[in-house]
Amino acid sequence: MADRIERRQTILGDNSTFGFDDDAINIYSYLQAGGGEAVRGEIFLFSATNLSAIAHELGHTFGLWHTFGKGNPDYYKSPFSHPWVCKDGKDESGYQGDDISDTGADPYTMDLDNDNIADESKWINASLPCSQNIDHTVEDDCDDNQTEWNIPFNNWMSYYGDCKKCFTHGQFEKMHDYIETYFQNAVQTECENDPYFSPTDCQAADITISIPTEWADTTIEMCKNQKIIIEAGGTLTLRNCKLNKKPGPITACPGLSKYGDWDGIYITQIISGNNPGNPSLYVLENSVITSSLHGINAFHFDKIVFDQSVMKGNKAGIKASHGTQGVFILNNSVIDGSSSTINFENSKKYKEISLINCFGKVSSSIVAGQGRSTGIYSYFGGLRIENHSQIKNFETVIYKDADKMDGGFTSPGGSGSGLYLNSSNLYASIDRFEAVYLNGVKDVIGFNNSITGTVRSRGKGTAVWEYNVLSGIEDVAPGVMELAEPELAYQIKDNLLNRYRMDFYGKNGLSNAVCNSWVNPEINAVYVNADPFIESWGNFDKSSGNRVTTNHNPNMESIGIDDALNYYNPNNDPESKFLYLGSFNGFQSNAGTSCNYRLFGDPGNEEYLEDCNEENSEDVWDSLETLEVNLLAAIELEQDSVELKHFNENLDQVRLNKSLLAGSMLRCHRQDSIWSIVAD
Repeated sequence: MADRIERRQTILGDNSTFGFDDDAINIYSYLQAGGGEAVRGEIFLFSATNLSAIAHELGHTFGLWHTFGKGNPDYYKSPFSHPWVCKDGKDESGYQGDDISDTGADPYTMDLDNDNIADESKWINASLPCSQNIDHTVEDDCDDNQTEWNIPFNNWMSYYGDCKKCFTHGQFEKMHDYIETYFQNAVQTECENDPYFSPTDCQAADITISIPTEWADTTIEMCKNQKIIIEAGGTLTLRNCKLNKKPGPITACPGLSKYGDWDGIYITQIISGNNPGNPSLYVLENSVITSSLHGINAFHFDKIVFDQSVMKGNKAGIKASHGTQGVFILNNSVIDGSSSTINFENSKKYKEISLINCFGKVSSSIVAGQGRSTGIYSYFGGLRIENHSQIKNFETVIYKDADKMDGGFTSPGGSGSGLYLNSSNLYASIDRFEAVYLNGVKDVIGFNNSITGTVRSRGKGTAVWEYNVLSGIEDVAPGVMELAEPELAYQIKDNLLNRYRMDFYGKNGLSNAVCNSWVNPEINAVYVNADPFIESWGNFDKSSGNRVTTNHNPNMESIGIDDALNYYNPNNDPESKFLYLGSFNGFQSNAGTSCNYRLFGDPGNEEYLEDCNEENSEDVWDSLETLEVNLLAAIELEQDSVELKHFNENLDQVRLNKSLLAGSMLRCHRQDSIWSIVAD
């Protein structure tokens, strides 16, 4: 890298000698056997003087990664952790591979034979004509031992030497996109005999939808900067329909279009004539929205639905505000943000899906990014992620902001509230490594998920995190569940924490962690700097069930004013592995506890079930109230310090159960309910 920077400075310091041109791709060669250096989007390229090297480095210049993923094996001799897409091609964007769906899975940096060394060319016969030598029974990173391998050994962006000779169609489209976005000044426009540079004019008025309209089994070609506007009273339904920019005149390269991207879809409650009602958009039955500049923008609308459809290749995603029903991504739909325009200036503000004062639901679908920015942002509205959905490859996967208090998880529109995660996968990219960020969110249910990345909660709220796999990444990014000032009940139960810890700050008087399993923990499993903190995890009669299942002895440490206490079963070795520091203590219980420990593996089909019988809940509440009063009276009279401690532990458990019950009833019976008072 230092050599490249030095060469660049030398060239810029003497333009006349080196012929540097600001409006061109400047290729400089040097005498060596092979290789080169290029940075995506830069107009500098250094390459050896051979076709293979020049094609490879131009690929980088025009936005391509290596076929085996993001990185350079010259710097990483150990195998990469997640470098490719699945063999079957279904994992078509996200953290893995080169983010291009028609590039085959490349095991160059993997360790398929488990010898702790990257495989490199082990599976390729590199003598011309090249071929692969790998059986379909060799599993990919998705545990697939049925699909045949299609190693891209002939791809210019691979590392397979003389075998390289071509790009894929998807790579061409990616490079065309980069040319139009980053190298417009370098494109020559005065070639008289080149049909690409003298296209027929594409000029068309915006399309306005003010009545129910359906486009089916067709492709709509949009001109540069053309809009689709759905007004009040209008509904646009797409069925097996593709919205795309007008293609270029060269049939071999349809993705390269001098016409440019169309603007996007705008859904707005602009009254046209006497048309009543908020507008809606339905994208159904394998429809595709692609090549727009601004994606979908909705303000005062009814509903946006994606069902078995795709949004990809756009410069922006979905921005929705004030939706009566909300935004629904359903049934194997894909919102692919790998082409979104994200740069240094906007990366911290950009959201692939932004929901303000409206409900959002992702079910059995994928939302994927390019490793930067925020995936789904939700403010004043309920958000549900469920049924094996995947939200991945964002610095912050989900940012759930403050809520109203007048709607449950299932309530759409502005009346919705809370975050509900069930049986889904969240994967954060390394830079911020934030899977979930909660800012003043009153209700959270996280059940039966696989979450890679940090979970952070700020401000007053109640939550249940149960039966999840929470993971960090070995030697790269340890994970943490960080709770600051929740005040209300936080139940953390039956989770598997892999290279993960829990941190507690401020008011955590009802934060309860039981039946959790730590695997490969860091130095600390738990860190507490809280006041107050719950009296104990578990009690004298029943242990907490927290355990360590690997050969580690992590700390439970507290520097808070209040003592922290974990009860463990001395007859169960995994429960006895914790070390205790500061004001955190471990006490032996008389008996163990019954736990439903989470094991490794993808989320199953279990759902979080909530008992919404308000009459029964009121009876339970009354009994808890009575028990609380009795315990307070007993504490007032008790002189024995041991018994006093047990009373206080039981009192915290009663208050924990009251808070959990109130939160549950608040979700079930939100509006005009006494629970909105007692839950707070």
